[in-house]
Amino acid sequence: MRSDLFKAVLATFIAITTLSFQVEARERVDRRQTRQNIRVQEGIRSGDITDREATRLRHSKRVVRRAEHRAGQDGVITGEEKIALEKLQDARSQQIHRVKSNDKKKEQQ
Repeated sequence: MRSDLFKAVLATFIAITTLSFQVEARERVDRRQTRQNIRVQEGIRSGDITDREATRLRHSKRVVRRAEHRAGQDGVITGEEKIALEKLQDARSQQIHRVKSNDKKKEQQ
């Protein structure tokens, strides 16, 4: 009897812990995307990012969003999927940095 109760409590604990990690992973991706979007908007406003560069950055944003959607379709973001999402976001962050700091005076097209 105690063994069954222990198993039930343990299973519940594992389920709750797994769910909290899933929520945390999604929230981290969302927060990071928000910060990146702000950086892009600031670059557009300041003239550091041209219309053409902004279009490319929007495309990379869609790539990350699609990957996040695919990763979460089964309700679970695995460790491998989390790493892949972070790599995509790292690449996008570097892309934003390169575009914003390429030392060219740009005219809005």
